[in-house]
Amino acid sequence: MKIIILVLSLFVVQLAFAQNTVPVQLNIFKNGTYFIMREGSANITNYEAPVMAPTSPLLSTYWLSTTKDAKVEQIRFVYDTLKNKRSFASYPDLLKANTGKKVKVAYMIDDKNIRELSGILGDYNTKSLMMKIKTNDNKTTYLYSSQIKELTFEETPIEKIEVDSVVRRGFVKFSKQTGSVPVRISYMQSGIQWTPCYNIKILNDKEVQLELKATIENNMEADIVNTDLVLTVGSPNFFYGAQLDPIATSYLSNNVTYGWGGAALGQFSNARFDNYQVLAEDVSSSSGNTVDFNNYYNYNTGGEKSNDLYFYKCGKVTLPINSKTSVMIFSQNTTYKDIYEVSIGDLVNYQGNRYIMDTDKNRQTVFHSLRLTNMTEQPFTTGPVFVLDQNLMPLAQDQLKYTPVKGETSVQLARSSDVVVTYTEEEQSRTDNFTTINKTRYAKVIIKGEINIENLQDKSINLKIDKSIYAAVTECSDAGIFKKAGSYYGVNPLTNIKWDLNLKGGEKKKVTYSYEVLVQ
Repeated sequence: MKIIILVLSLFVVQLAFAQNTVPVQLNIFKNGTYFIMREGSANITNYEAPVMAPTSPLLSTYWLSTTKDAKVEQIRFVYDTLKNKRSFASYPDLLKANTGKKVKVAYMIDDKNIRELSGILGDYNTKSLMMKIKTNDNKTTYLYSSQIKELTFEETPIEKIEVDSVVRRGFVKFSKQTGSVPVRISYMQSGIQWTPCYNIKILNDKEVQLELKATIENNMEADIVNTDLVLTVGSPNFFYGAQLDPIATSYLSNNVTYGWGGAALGQFSNARFDNYQVLAEDVSSSSGNTVDFNNYYNYNTGGEKSNDLYFYKCGKVTLPINSKTSVMIFSQNTTYKDIYEVSIGDLVNYQGNRYIMDTDKNRQTVFHSLRLTNMTEQPFTTGPVFVLDQNLMPLAQDQLKYTPVKGETSVQLARSSDVVVTYTEEEQSRTDNFTTINKTRYAKVIIKGEINIENLQDKSINLKIDKSIYAAVTECSDAGIFKKAGSYYGVNPLTNIKWDLNLKGGEKKKVTYSYEVLVQ
């Protein structure tokens, strides 16, 4: 109980210091950190004024500024003991504070008998928990406080107790002796985050409706009311990560950890599943007295790009502490292609294994996907996406990855059992002692691969194949495009091959490729 009371008292006193400043802008990043700007006034007395102390500002992010006529000369933060009042939590506290008051007590003798007693409340013994009442006939009665069923005061009682509260206080030394000056306080800390949630509704065979909302969780700031909200998309570099500013600690800080390597913001995926919202506007009744929910409309909160970041400007919001709020960001049409895609790694790994595995029956996983083109005015940020068909039936949930304007990305709907992809490889030739690298002799082995495809569906499909090999690809069929990725496994480069194939219903197809691999 003492701990709870201390925390509540701390919170109340912190609020008292924060009353002169209100949030005017809140910028939230996806990894749970936020930048907040507060404005208000400081009342200067004898060159000094109290200011709020942020709970846990991040390194170098706390700054205070004011007008030119009141220069800030020094800011200091100290722990101080202040007197604060709290309500009584038990009978013993109440009895001890109201000694000498006229009271009426209903108390229990046993399980069946309750008696009443009136008089003056005497001393209360906190060790024995025994109270003393002097009645009108000058008799004194002693009772245990645990016997009380009802306590009535015949005059106004003392209902709050004065306690010591340990708080962190900030003081600013100004060049100005007295008066009120405007101040702006800004800092970053953890405790507020936003999670993007997308919703895709398929409209026809070329378009989808893409909708984005942001779920915001506030577990830190207590008085965010009618404040400009900005949500940041991108991966800004925050070199010191979650390292606290020395002003936030009560102990001697360690040296600044240069090269600490905090994670870049915006790369954390808070993939909480969230159902779509049906919008109330622009709906019309269709036949059979049912509502046609397919008449969606477009909207956009607006925003702007600054260097490598994009900022959604969401307008004024109110976010009480320990609350969660959803803000609608945009809803726009964008184009898509219905595709199938398969990614085939270097399962043979000839350089490492030095033999060809039996891959003939190694069926690859093919995904039915939507290939989206970002036709909006802002980038897609990484987040969960829920996909619905034209009748608003659920199809899939996937992750929509960061996509710049006019860029493309894939949303996977399901594993396809109707498109079969297998592949085999075989050694064509070998040249021993082909080359020497760092005093090590290597043989050159030429391998040919075949990818066998069968479309078991009646409809035509577009299939995209991505094949990676730790070797130098020399040729591939069917207009396949290959290029080296720039990384190496030993002496062999990583090469990627891409095919973009159109297959008719029931069609079988074989694509081939050849590569050279060096082995010791």
